[in-house]
Amino acid sequence: MKIVTAIFNVFHLLPPAAIQFLKELVERVIELEVALRRTHNSPFREPLVKYLNHYPKEAWNFFRPQIKNEVFGRFFAQILAYPASGPLREAVAGDVSGFLETLTKEGSEEERWPAVINAIHVAQSLCKFPETRSWLAPHESLKEALFNSAKELQIKLRDNSIEPGLRLAVEQAGERVMEVFTTYMAHQREDLDFFFEIVEAVTKEELKSCPPLFDFITCHMVSNNSVDYWRTLVLR
Repeated sequence: MKIVTAIFNVFHLLPPAAIQFLKELVERVIELEVALRRTHNSPFREPLVKYLNHYPKEAWNFFRPQIKNEVFGRFFAQILAYPASGPLREAVAGDVSGFLETLTKEGSEEERWPAVINAIHVAQSLCKFPETRSWLAPHESLKEALFNSAKELQIKLRDNSIEPGLRLAVEQAGERVMEVFTTYMAHQREDLDFFFEIVEAVTKEELKSCPPLFDFITCHMVSNNSVDYWRTLVLR
């Protein structure tokens, strides 16, 4: 395994023409991880991240159409969650229209919901780091698309109309998307309209009731010492 890792570790040192190996390298890493049953602790991801960081836009262009693929999409979200994946996160955050397309693109049920689930995990990976934490704030259309897609997903889970093999993934995505929304609200505290939209959706069981929302209310609202903020909140 050390030899294979060492081989992967060479590719980020090669000239720009090494971009031609992107597809094959990603596929080989996934195949090896499946065979070894190792993902988060995979020794192959660090050298792959170094390689992808050299070609962030090309890497995003490769993964974007693959978001609808359950394996590739989740793999990409996990890669983005690596602390060293800064250039890759910047590439995704800078392509709002491309990310929006992954949420709104028409497709079959088999493609649509895995795409939404994986897009939520990608968004949550971006929101974990200071450089891209506020990426949702300037983009109202993206926020609304993510909100509406998350509601559709939760409603299908509630109504037992989602594919059985996706139920656990939908449960996990419900909590991850709430982390995305609370991160947004922590940066946009004046956007109380969106907060009440979230609360209404939760009470209607259109979004998952989960700890990130309660933590936000406690830490950013109940514990807020601003009299002006409390006055605004009460008047709302």
